Parts: sequence; structure tokens; C-alpha cells
Amino acid sequence: MSLFNIIPSRLFSPLSSPKKDIYVAALFVLYDLFQDQIAISRTDVEIALREALDERLADIDFSDEDEDDDGSSPVSAKVQIVISILRRSGWIEFESSSDSFVENVTLPFYSVALIRAMKELTEERIREYNGYVYATYAALRQSDDITDYRLPALNTAYEKTNQFIEELKILYNNIKRYHQRIAKMEDVNELLKDHFDSYYVEIAKKIIEPIRTIDSVPRFKNQILDILDRMENDADILSSLISGGVAKGFYKDDEEAEADIRTKIHSIMDIYSTVERTLSEIDAKHSAYIRSSIERMRYMLSSSRGTKGNLISVLKACRDDTTLLQEMAYSIDLVSTKHIDSGSFFDRIARRAKDEGGSEPVARYGENENEIAALFDELRSQYGSEEIDGFILSRMDGDELDSHDIQIEDLDSFLLLILATIRAQEADSPYECHFADGIEERNGGISIAHCLFRRRK
Repeated sequence: MSLFNIIPSRLFSPLSSPKKDIYVAALFVLYDLFQDQIAISRTDVEIALREALDERLADIDFSDEDEDDDGSSPVSAKVQIVISILRRSGWIEFESSSDSFVENVTLPFYSVALIRAMKELTEERIREYNGYVYATYAALRQSDDITDYRLPALNTAYEKTNQFIEELKILYNNIKRYHQRIAKMEDVNELLKDHFDSYYVEIAKKIIEPIRTIDSVPRFKNQILDILDRMENDADILSSLISGGVAKGFYKDDEEAEADIRTKIHSIMDIYSTVERTLSEIDAKHSAYIRSSIERMRYMLSSSRGTKGNLISVLKACRDDTTLLQEMAYSIDLVSTKHIDSGSFFDRIARRAKDEGGSEPVARYGENENEIAALFDELRSQYGSEEIDGFILSRMDGDELDSHDIQIEDLDSFLLLILATIRAQEADSPYECHFADGIEERNGGISIAHCLFRRRK
């Protein structure tokens, strides 16, 4: 359906008029009333508009938009003009109350959506990126316990995931916009003001710093992918999703339902499989902006010193003032001079003694315990104790598990096996690990020590 079959043709006319600030402010007042009340009486609208726009309406002349106004009308009359213009353009509608003679003001659905978008553009808010990831995980996790809500859970996860990646893309493009503005700035103070008052406050402090502390992606990513994989490959779960969607009228048949459900599952999985790369690209773009700002600032400071700086300033002024350039052409005499010296006829070769160099011993590096400890700390932050314990206990037949019986299928299983040997040394571990002699070779050359896990009594 075409957009202009939904919204009135004159809807945007108040926003393109000279008094657009008044109309936008009035729409924001109406939106606030809409948030607080189900039915908004015309009297409440008039009172709210008078209180919010009293000083701004006092000196406004509506004679070019309303013949009855000559610029000297009272504020109450001008409020009626604003309401009338918003009604004629389609932003608001009137209806009579069913149980009284009170006239109510209503906001059509398209007005609510557009006013909300405009209001969000004018409001400063701190993005809570962790919230999107957790909401996705929580919705999918609850679907295992409440099977009737599996399809709503999948739809919620799909919506939150798309909001998450959309916010990251908006951030990336905002940094790019600041980056492009650097080249257009000619003054150091302007560059500093733009960086500290705008970029640092709006981007670095409110967005970049929270992004660098995001722990929800490594914490919930694998669980989200596991649940989605189970949804797609478990015939019973997939069948319940399809039948539930068709029964509630979301899809016309099983084929359409299955196609849409699989598309949403694959979309979420693709986003979480590549989200770390997206975060790295954002961090790289932020670092590039900082480097460009510093380099531009150094250039500005160095070019403003001494005769060279003065000459650059004059030439920049000539770029915008052709009269100054013409006066310089008549008033400045430039003469090219040359002289002959001992180096004018040929370039003497400067001979240098050859440096044969000497041999250097090959540097050998030992194991750094701090680096190893840091590596294991980073791995433990990605896998919880429950996940590590579950990896061992789920494979244990009885009270023992030999490393011969553990299949290393992917990188996660390899890392979990390593972490399990460390976890076994902790006091609250439900199992012990004993290393035997010999080294095992398996799965493409990965070598692991032969070990035996025993359930702790």
C-alpha cells in the first residue's frame, strides 16, 4: 500500500510553514497528553496549549494562514487557530463522547508514529545495548518453559535483535559523519568545540564507552544460538511453532509459516554470528576519528605559526575574496633569482663505508605466567561454571569419564575440555581430574593430555 494512501496529502504542510516550530511544539504537547489519557477532551488540549505556548504565541501573526487573525488576537484565539490548522492538515481528529456532549481530540495512528519519531530525534537518551541482547535471550529461554508462547518469543527475539544491530549501524554512520566534518573545519577552536562538546558528549561518553563494556554478547551468544538451533532442528518444536502461527491467523498455511519462521531464525543467528566483527569495526572507526582529529589539529597549529602561517591565511582569504587577489597581483612584485655555486654543475657523490654488520643471537621467549593467567581468565568469562560442569557431567557414564570418550567436535568443545581440567581443581567442582601418561592425537592434529574425570563424592 502506498504511503500517501494512508496519510493525508496536506499532513506535512504545517511542518514546512514559517511557523513550523509552533506546530511541532503543539504536536509534542498533544503527544504528552496522549501518553497520560485515553480520551483527551478539547478543553484539556486548549488549556495545555495555552500553558505551553503562551509566550511564543503572543507575538505570532497568523494572518497569512487564517483570515480572522490580524496579529492582535488573544492567545486563546491563536490556540484555536493552531488546533484548526492541525485538524485541517490531518494531524488530529475530533469525535463526540458517547455518554456526553464533550468533544474529544484523537490522534490517528500515523500521527502517533510520526510524532514519536520526531520526539525521539530531539531527546537525548543513553542506549542500553545490553538490554537488547538480554531481552532476546530471556524471550527464547522462557519459550522452553512456556511452550504456548514459543512463536511470540521468537518474534520478540527477532525484533530485539534487529533493533540491536540497527542501533549499532546508526552509531557507525554517526561516527562517519563526524569524521567527514573534520576536513571542513578551518579553526582549531571550532574543531575542539566539536570534539569535546559534541562528539565526546554525544558519541564517546554515552555510546562508545558503554559498548566497550558490553558483556551480554559473549555471555548469552552461545545460549541464544543453541536455542535457535534446537528450534529449527527439533521436529516437535518447529511443528508447534508452525501450527501455532497458522491457528492464530498469522499465516495462511503451513508452508508460509515454516518459511517465515526459518527466515527469522536464520536472521537472528547470522547477526549474532557476526556481531563481534561489527563491534570491532565501530571501535576501529572511533580510533580513526580520534587520529584524524589529532592530525588535523596539529596541521592547523603548525600552519598558523610564522611567515608561512601568515601567507597561508592570506591565500585562504583570497579564495573567498577575488578583489583582494587582484589587489595583490598589482601591489606585490615577485622576482625569481638564481645563483651559481660549486654544486650547480654536478652533484658530488657522498661515499659511505660499507657496514657489514654482525650476527645477532636468535631471541628465545619463555612462557609468561601472567599472559597465560590472563588468557584463562578471558576464557572463563565466556563460559560459566554451570556450562563447564554440564559439558563433563552430561558425557559421564556412571562416575568416570575418560578423555578417550570425549568427542572434540568444534572449538567450543576443545575450550570447554581445557577449562574443565582447571575447574576440577576448584573446591565446589562436582568432579576431579587425574592426568595419565601419554599424549592423544585427534581431530586434525589437536593434541590433548590423557586424563580421567571422576565424580566427586
